[in-house]
Amino acid sequence: MESSIIFCVMKVISFSKKPELNHPILIAGFEGWPNAGGISTDTLNFLKRGLEVKKFAEINPDFFHKYTKNRPHAKIEDGELKYLLFSPYEFFYKKTAGLSDLVLFLGKEPELRWKQFTRSFLKLANDFKVELLITVGGTYDYVTHRQAPWVSGVFTHSELKAKFSHLDIRAAYYEGPISIHTLLLQEAEKIGIKGLSIWGHAPQYLANNNFPIIYQILSYLKEIIGFELDLTELKLKAEELLRQIDLIIKKNPELSQYIEKIEKGNHLKKELSSYEKVIRIDEFLKKDSNYKE
Repeated sequence: MESSIIFCVMKVISFSKKPELNHPILIAGFEGWPNAGGISTDTLNFLKRGLEVKKFAEINPDFFHKYTKNRPHAKIEDGELKYLLFSPYEFFYKKTAGLSDLVLFLGKEPELRWKQFTRSFLKLANDFKVELLITVGGTYDYVTHRQAPWVSGVFTHSELKAKFSHLDIRAAYYEGPISIHTLLLQEAEKIGIKGLSIWGHAPQYLANNNFPIIYQILSYLKEIIGFELDLTELKLKAEELLRQIDLIIKKNPELSQYIEKIEKGNHLKKELSSYEKVIRIDEFLKKDSNYKE
C-alpha cells in the first residue's frame, strides 16, 4: 500500500510534449547487463544523432535506480560544483516520411521494480498507439571479428518472424537469466503490441566499438521500419576497425592463438571462460594514433 501511495504522489513519467505520431514503432536500448560490447547503447546513440530526434518524455529514475550501486556523476572544479548528472531514462521521437514514425528509448536497465517499470513503459507505448516494440541488446559470444556479424532475435509472433525471414536474424535458443527485454516483450504481447528483441553477438575480446555488428543491426532496422539513415561513415569505421584488429593480431601471438581456437571450433566454453586474461583489443586501438572513433 505504501509503495502505491508513493507512485501516486510522484510522477513516474513526465512529458515535455506529447507529439502526434503515425503508427509508431518503438526501439529501446538499455545500459548494463544487456549491453555487452556497447552494442545496445551505441546503436541507439547512432540513431539519436543520425535521425536528429527530439526528446519528449523521461522516466523518473528514483523508482528504478539504486544510486548506491551506480552513483550520479558530478564535476567539481576549483572547489565549485559545475554539474550533477543522474542516469537518464529518456524517450525521443522522429516524424518520418515512411508509414511509421519512430520512438526511441535509452536508459539504464532498471535495478528495482521491473514490473512497475514495464507497466509504466508500456502505458506510454500504448497511449501513443505503438504497433511494434523492438529492443536492441548485446551479448558476448564465441565468435570472432572475421565472421559475418551474428545477429539473433526473439519474436513474439510467428507472423512477425515470417515477415522478416529474408533478413539474417537467427532465431534465438536460450535458457537462463533474462534482461528487461524479455519482460517487456511478454507484457507487450498481452496488450496487443508485437515485439522483436534483436541481439548482436560480440567477440569476447572486443569490449566496445563493435561497428560491424552495429552497422548490421542498423541495416536491419532501416529495412524493418523504412526510415532514411546514412550508414556510410559507420561502414567505413567498421572496415577500418577490422583492418586494425588484424594488424594487432599479427603482433600478438597469444591473442592470435586465442582467436584461432574460436575459429577452428576447438574451444570449450569452460576452457575459454577460465582463460586467465581475456585480451582486450580496445587498449591497443586507443594507442594507435591512426585509429579514430
